[in-house]
Amino acid sequence: MNSYVYTLFCVFATVLLCSSLATTTTTSLVPILCKDIAKSDPKEVDYDFCVSQLESDPRSSHAVAPKVGQISFELSITKAKNMSSLINELLNDPSLNRPPAKAILSDCSKLYADEVQVDLESGLKALKDGDFNTANAKVTSAMHAAATCEGGLKDFWNAPTSLIRMADEFYQLAAISLGFTNLLRIIN
Repeated sequence: MNSYVYTLFCVFATVLLCSSLATTTTTSLVPILCKDIAKSDPKEVDYDFCVSQLESDPRSSHAVAPKVGQISFELSITKAKNMSSLINELLNDPSLNRPPAKAILSDCSKLYADEVQVDLESGLKALKDGDFNTANAKVTSAMHAAATCEGGLKDFWNAPTSLIRMADEFYQLAAISLGFTNLLRIIN
């Protein structure tokens, strides 16, 4: 419990510092924000991955915390769309047209198209509207759907490593988005 309170305090202090810098920031806040998010969820968020992904978007270099949070959602949405495209490509591969591959890919396709992308887009809208509880619920729901797919891929079928890697990257991006919803909820 004490580590949780300490983590929340660190996140709050960092966000307060970031907010005071406003839009006149001359250095990227991404490393600071990623440090706090990775510290609050070390099992799901790798600091180096967080920094590299967020800094891959040039808008993040001078963005304040809320904008970096939006960028994290946008990166998650893009990765979910890429994941959905790869799943659909694999569904059309004749060599994979056998159980359990076909069934698992079909389930994953539905999950990513019907739940993951929709939840993340709703979560991004909620984040932009300052409704951090809804944003949190939506990204959490997307993560659960993605975990269901990933579990099937890993447990019941020897899925291509590119698919597993992309699923892992998506899950971590979504965890970063979740970290931002928690961080922004604390400071607002």
